[in-house]
Amino acid sequence: LEGEVDRWLGESERLQEEYGKAERERNDLQLELKSLKVLQETRGNGVFRFLGKLGFKHVREINGPGVDCSRSVLRSKVKGKPLVSFKKGIDSFNESQLNKENLDSIRAFNHNMVDQLNDILPLTGCLLLDIGASPHGYAMERALEQNVNLYIGIGLDIAMQEYVLGKRDNVGMLLNMDATSLKFPDAIFDVVFSISVFEHVSDVSSVLAEMYRVLKPGGCALISFEPVWNCSYGHHLHHFPSCSGLIPPWAHLTWAPEKMREHLFDRWPKDAPLSVEEAVAWIYFGNSINRVNIREFEELIDKSPLKVSWKVDLREDKKSFDPLTIEQTSVETGLTADELTTKGLSLLMSKGSMK
Repeated sequence: LEGEVDRWLGESERLQEEYGKAERERNDLQLELKSLKVLQETRGNGVFRFLGKLGFKHVREINGPGVDCSRSVLRSKVKGKPLVSFKKGIDSFNESQLNKENLDSIRAFNHNMVDQLNDILPLTGCLLLDIGASPHGYAMERALEQNVNLYIGIGLDIAMQEYVLGKRDNVGMLLNMDATSLKFPDAIFDVVFSISVFEHVSDVSSVLAEMYRVLKPGGCALISFEPVWNCSYGHHLHHFPSCSGLIPPWAHLTWAPEKMREHLFDRWPKDAPLSVEEAVAWIYFGNSINRVNIREFEELIDKSPLKVSWKVDLREDKKSFDPLTIEQTSVETGLTADELTTKGLSLLMSKGSMK
């Protein structure tokens, strides 16, 4: 009898362990089914096709009447993070960095721009593409809170693919991808969003063309960027205030690299985060900025297949500069005073008539 009791207890423990395992699997399946339910609504416009190509192997049946949600498929799923956990991860990361205040400021800016987009076009239920997305997910977290159905952020500096599940069963992703050659089908996104990116991209026309291609008819694109090459600090060293202030306004437009190097050499801070040589290379030769001036941007935008709904020039305060410096720079560059003091653009573009 004693042996039978031991065997019974052992079997009971085994059954309880299996039950616990089954319960955990059931919860995992429910979470995944929720995310698949969101994506199922977009099956007709090609989302399933490109997710499959990008490695989301649980999305197998892309053209049939249903979605394959079998256990074998779901077990190979890409793990998703709940939005609450993802946001806590961002909090922890920012807190651990020496430039925490700068990161928090960038995060707040991303949130504000997503909120402005939501004011223009309510994002609830939208498919949103963010070109040049924050690799930390600053815009993604806010877009999910604004109830986008699907957010995809792409950028060349996104080191690791992220997959986040929002509170309302919506989905967010960060993917490493080149904006000049988007790996998405035609006409699938309701909205394209791009902030602080166009001053960096090497081929503006190709990016605009790709935005047009992936937008649905009637879809819109909110684009905002600064500083462009022609403005007083278009050299982009404003990220390093102790260094940036050493360069006279518009000197990067009128000085040769040798003159810039000579000017900076004896003035350069010993504790600067980069050397004089690195600074000169950044300004004149690096591929991090595109050196496209505002006049050229205007021409590229006019030639774009996207229609401009409204456009705002982002201006520097002309009164804060020496008029003689502006006049001399205008003569040397051929740019007008207004062009020299235009630091960027904010514009809404659409693919045909907006919804």
